[in-house]
Amino acid sequence: MKTNQNPYGFLHSGIEKPVRYLGKEFNSVIKDNVLCRMLLAFPDTYEIGMSHFGSRILYGIVNNHPDYALERAYMPWIDVKTLLSMETARTMREFDIVGFSMQHELACTNILAMLDMGGLEIFPHKRNDPLPLVIAGGGAAFNPHTMAEFIDAFVIGDAEPVILDILQITASTKSRKERLVELSKLEGVFVPSVHGKADIVKKSTIRSLDDVPVISDPVVPYLEAVHNRLTYEVQRGCNR
Repeated sequence: MKTNQNPYGFLHSGIEKPVRYLGKEFNSVIKDNVLCRMLLAFPDTYEIGMSHFGSRILYGIVNNHPDYALERAYMPWIDVKTLLSMETARTMREFDIVGFSMQHELACTNILAMLDMGGLEIFPHKRNDPLPLVIAGGGAAFNPHTMAEFIDAFVIGDAEPVILDILQITASTKSRKERLVELSKLEGVFVPSVHGKADIVKKSTIRSLDDVPVISDPVVPYLEAVHNRLTYEVQRGCNR
């Protein structure tokens, strides 16, 4: 079992906020012997990513399933050049899926930087088996073509209805090509290498917020998050 024992080779004075990288926070989940392991990569710093409510929902959904594990990574500050998962200090290359939360277009360059720091090629055709699939979702994914040159698949809309299906397909298929073909059949998943210009991808939608699990044991950050408050979801999406 891997453990997160000072994997960055610090603590020393060159790191501005070492707690950004320590992991092992209260309520974080470490799992071994799973069928599929996914890294949820947030393309901004720890204290911003820990404020993101959607990431907490997905963390709970996946880690409550006995066969799957979801770990986290955040964009390091300029004082750190290494990118490892918070839970087990794995590199990106050690996961089956790397999923990016693409909330706005200004985060796109951070996504490319994180792929580079994680040891993955930024272009999909250069990522061969057994390297992980790179998936993106979030508000900015509604226009996936801005990043279609770099991402294997996009979740268009709400991730909750399809996240476990994505993990199941990844666990049950043997090759990258087979996985992408099967993923393209899911409602709300756009695969640039499979879908043509005439294909219509219907967005994935939560019909009722009653179907979204309540987060009863969120991961507690080591330092104050940007939005340091209890969040309860009463409405989703932009009315425009």
